[in-house]
Amino acid sequence: MIIYCSLLIYAILRVELKAAVSLDKEWECAWVSNIVRQADADGNETKNAKKRVKKHRKNFSLPVLSIFMGICVSVTLRFRGDDKWKLFVLCVIAASFLMATVTDVVICNVYKFVWWIAWTAGLSLLLRIIFSEVRNIMPTCSSCLELGERLRKLHLEELLIFCLFQEVFFERFYGKADCHAFCAGALLLCSFGGDMKEYLLIMAAAFGLLFVAQAFKRNINSKGNLKRPVAFMPYITVSLWGMLIIKSIFSQKELCFKLISALAQ
Repeated sequence: MIIYCSLLIYAILRVELKAAVSLDKEWECAWVSNIVRQADADGNETKNAKKRVKKHRKNFSLPVLSIFMGICVSVTLRFRGDDKWKLFVLCVIAASFLMATVTDVVICNVYKFVWWIAWTAGLSLLLRIIFSEVRNIMPTCSSCLELGERLRKLHLEELLIFCLFQEVFFERFYGKADCHAFCAGALLLCSFGGDMKEYLLIMAAAFGLLFVAQAFKRNINSKGNLKRPVAFMPYITVSLWGMLIIKSIFSQKELCFKLISALAQ
């Protein structure tokens, strides 16, 4: 499963990179110019500058990152027995987060179409869950009450409130792309039974990782602010997929406990 997920994520990532180049003709120039900050006095790149470009690109090796995301997807779905459609959707979302992370780190820019892809994939996953609940319940009075109870367990109202706060209020504190990332992560968590506590926990984990990493690099001043801005997407991505892996592990433990209790009875 890991190999399949890694190859699929890498293929989707390459397609999104191609789309970025087609939508933004200056994308490659921005990629290179942001990496190579030191050029000669005439503005021409030296041989050492070109070597730094190649070295920097190797540090962000897309196949290696795709394998890492493939492992995350595989572990997330390993104990759930889900179908291939959910696996494909999760790979699409993983590739979109990887695309946003790489571009945010390298060129300090995240293309909006990445979030449209992630939102569409996450929404299709959530709608499929809702439609399956509606299809399994007959349209009677008691069944409607049962359907409402099942839909409440999806915490759709909490998802809506969280996304509204991200797009309206939290935009003032960090970038618009980071707000889109938190909304996409909340949408994915909602499909896995997440609620407001988990959405807020992802935010807290992302800021915690950012603070620890930048404190280690001595990039925090006496007021607690960053001395120089850094990309926030890597911390959001790690927090989200870490949460999904933890949920998968705990769900496996719950299944084991239920099996043991059933055997004991």
